Amino acid sequence: TEYSTAIDMWSFGCVLAELLVGRPLFPGESSSRQLAAVARVLGLPSDQDMADMKVNMSAPLRDAAAPSLEEGWEPLRRANAPPEAIDLLSKVLVFAPQKRLTPLECLAHPFFDSLRSSSLRLPDSRPLPPLFALTAEEVAWGRELDVLHRVLPSQ
Repeated sequence: TEYSTAIDMWSFGCVLAELLVGRPLFPGESSSRQLAAVARVLGLPSDQDMADMKVNMSAPLRDAAAPSLEEGWEPLRRANAPPEAIDLLSKVLVFAPQKRLTPLECLAHPFFDSLRSSSLRLPDSRPLPPLFALTAEEVAWGRELDVLHRVLPSQ
């Protein structure tokens, strides 16, 4: 597997889901159990998903996940996760890495809108530290993706 930020976006999604639900979204002590847990939420990966992930999964491993009852995002709904959080997770917890949101697209998601508010304060009433101090490279990338106007707070 080639490393890219898409791997980090999957990890981010797993961490965010765990924070929202209070437990891992994809628990599993073995590859087949982990895949079954993923399949309960996302369904089984298609052959194209497998090719996109550059994974050569054995048929027995994939078949082991097949009997899972798909529950989709229901665990998050039961945990009263905000709809924006579920929407964000549905865009980063995607099998095909190239279909996941990029980090800047993720920051532009409405889930993070409250962080762009100039009135938002820390519990001790101090203003938030600069959260959107992007590098020149990130600014250029944001312009290229046409998301910079949604990432940066309004001045």
